[in-house]
Amino acid sequence: MSALLVGLLLGAPAAAHDSLRERIEAFVRAEQRRQGVPGLAVGVVRHGRVVLSKGYGFANLEHQVPVETETLFQSGSVGKVFTAMTVMLQVEAGRVELSDSITWTASRPS
Repeated sequence: MSALLVGLLLGAPAAAHDSLRERIEAFVRAEQRRQGVPGLAVGVVRHGRVVLSKGYGFANLEHQVPVETETLFQSGSVGKVFTAMTVMLQVEAGRVELSDSITWTASRPS
């Protein structure tokens, strides 16, 4: 879904702010229905300005709690994938090595 959203934004001509917002909202709602996503929050920034910040659907179906822009979602193990990718990007850039220690020691003022 995110790749399609990026394509939607990059392919958009210099349209009016409201028109872009409407296109994004229509896309998000269509994908939400198509993929059966009960709820999600979307934030879109274009040229440093917030184009859209909105919640869709429900964060909790049982209690019908709507998703808001402040809703916190539990990510489960998804964060592990992003952490691994980030570490590997740092390895490729030569900033760290896979054999480097991952222990952290708080530095104390001398």
